Amino acid sequence: MGVDLLGFPVGEGANQISLSTFLEISEWVAGPAYAIELRNDVDRDLIQKVTESQVIEYVRVNPEQLTLLPAFQNKKLIIDVRDTEWPQRKEAILNSMPAYLVWHSSLENRDDAIEANQLVPVLFSLNEVPGNPIDFSSWPMAGIALSGTAEDRPGQKDYEALTDILELLEAD
Repeated sequence: MGVDLLGFPVGEGANQISLSTFLEISEWVAGPAYAIELRNDVDRDLIQKVTESQVIEYVRVNPEQLTLLPAFQNKKLIIDVRDTEWPQRKEAILNSMPAYLVWHSSLENRDDAIEANQLVPVLFSLNEVPGNPIDFSSWPMAGIALSGTAEDRPGQKDYEALTDILELLEAD
C-alpha cells in the first residue's frame, strides 16, 4: 500500500500498547520503518528501552514534549503540529531538527503548511475522505499521515475510514 512508516502509541495508558507488544508487531510486518508515539506519561525506563532498540527509528512527540528530545538523540524525530501553534512554536520546532512534521489543519488553511514543508517534510494528517475532490499533486506535503482507532474488541477493528482514503489515493 506504499506505507513507509508505521507508528504506535507506546505506554501504559488507555489506547496505548506496551513496548513489548510494539516490538512483537514489528516482527510481523516487514518493509516500513517504525516509530513510537509518545504520550505525556513517559518514564525513564521507557526512554532507555527506546534508545537501546534497533527497531525503533523514529520517535513521534507533540511540541510540549520537546524537552524530552535530548534523551532520544539516536532517533529521528516526528513532531505533531497544529496549524494554530506553528507561528508561536516554529523556532523551537525547527531547532529540534525534526525529520517530519505531522500537520494537523483544515484542508483549506495551507499557507503555513507550504512554508513548513519548505523547511521540513510535512505529512498532512488526513483521517477522513474530504467532501470535495482533491488534486494531491498540488498539496504542500511530503506525504499523508493516517491514524487508526482503537479496536472494537481484541482482534476486531473497523478500517472503513482508512480504506476510503487509501482507495482515493489509489485512484490518483
